[in-house]
Amino acid sequence: MVAVTGRIEGRDLGSTVADVRKRLDQPGFLKPGVSYTLGGLYQQQQIAFAGLAKVFLAAAAAEFLLLLVLYESFLLAAAILATSILSVTAFSPRYG
Repeated sequence: MVAVTGRIEGRDLGSTVADVRKRLDQPGFLKPGVSYTLGGLYQQQQIAFAGLAKVFLAAAAAEFLLLLVLYESFLLAAAILATSILSVTAFSPRYG
């Protein structure tokens, strides 16, 4: 195992990691049988985002169940939930 560290200046973490992966995934860059894992701040960020995604899905499910009990209509509950989610993202089906 070889640990490699680096400092990021003037760039964001996501684009830097994408460039590193692109370079490491080029054919012939690493010898056959050699693998790599990315850790540090990137790994912590991925763990945090996974946790946030789980919380978001749990909240959406709880909201849907509450709306379903409140309005006793699957279609109405789904429409209200979809509207609230789409309004947060400012997504418009007409304009994409």
